[in-house]
Amino acid sequence: MWQWLELHGAALQAAGSILGAFVGLITIPVLLMAYFAARQAARAAKEQAEAARAQTEVSRAQQVAAERAAAAAEAQVASAETSGAIARQQLLAAQESATADRIHNELVRQQTLATLRPVLAFVTGISSHFSWTALTNQSEALALDVTVFNGTPQNPGNPISGSSGTLAAGVETRLEGIDWGTMETDSGLRVRYTSPVPIYARYRSQDGRWFHTAVEDLRNGVHHQVIEEEA
Repeated sequence: MWQWLELHGAALQAAGSILGAFVGLITIPVLLMAYFAARQAARAAKEQAEAARAQTEVSRAQQVAAERAAAAAEAQVASAETSGAIARQQLLAAQESATADRIHNELVRQQTLATLRPVLAFVTGISSHFSWTALTNQSEALALDVTVFNGTPQNPGNPISGSSGTLAAGVETRLEGIDWGTMETDSGLRVRYTSPVPIYARYRSQDGRWFHTAVEDLRNGVHHQVIEEEA
């Protein structure tokens, strides 16, 4: 065996060299392929890393944009709430102003109506020789279309002569022709009337309102007369 190896050692060595060269020729392309594959994989990994980094930057930018948008939305909400509060305050102020204007206008209207309202009252006078009944304008307003009746507003009687169609402020007109009803004389020779003597005056203000002054029984004096506006 050893002799054979010694005889063929050179051939075997040459064959080994050839085999080693062949193996080397096969290994080199494999290594080159592995090298290029690794290089390509590294490049792909780098590109992926760069893409991931770019995506991270985009995500971070989107997050920042979203945070800014959320902050802007919150600011808009706060601004809208502030604007709403200001609008409510302005509306409340406008309503209060309108209410104050209505109250003021109503006050002015009532003052104007009061200024234009005539007030006529019955008065009685007596002297040593005779007595009389008169109608006087106790207001500062002009009384128009003045008429006096021997009756009540619900049951007008006969008109009384002496009443004037117009009574200025402070003017008095004496009334004549009042129907005092049936007279009776008692045992003491005192005259008395068997039925009440109602009397009333009807008149108009300059703004068109109608009023009347009524006395239920003129014999009992004119202290309980009613002065009111007609509906």
